[in-house]
Amino acid sequence: MAERLTIAEVGRLTGLASHTIRFYEHQFPKTLDVERTPGGHRQYRARHVEALHQIVHLVKHEKLSIREAQARLGEETPASSRGAARADAPAVEALQQSLTMVLGKLEELCCKNAHLDTLVANLLQQAAAPGRDALLAEIARYREENRRAVRVYEEFLQRGNRLDEPLPTT
Repeated sequence: MAERLTIAEVGRLTGLASHTIRFYEHQFPKTLDVERTPGGHRQYRARHVEALHQIVHLVKHEKLSIREAQARLGEETPASSRGAARADAPAVEALQQSLTMVLGKLEELCCKNAHLDTLVANLLQQAAAPGRDALLAEIARYREENRRAVRVYEEFLQRGNRLDEPLPTT
């Protein structure tokens, strides 16, 4: 391998597109501290190719997020490098509480869906049974509760997880 490589050569060696290499360079500045020529062209070395292979392995094969891969490779994330994690602690706590509430509602939804499955199975076994109408009414009630829970979750996501107003309850 040549001592210094262009981005096109690195792309051929790694199978990555140039824009992906530049993206990883931006996300992993300590790991991929690429040199530049006086004209601003990137100059890669063998260690950069190895680092790109490692990043691809973490992200594609181990299914880590960029942030998790950054942590694994010793990169500082923007929040940690500015100490923002400490400054945003109340907001993070509020977000965690909101997420806990949403997850709790989704857990309730899953339990209700399991109960619905049981009701439907009973209904199918007793198609002409006298309690059939009551079972149908209970199924309809659970379905409406499920719709409300999904709307709460969707609203939370649409707001971009902002915490400036409380989440509606079902």
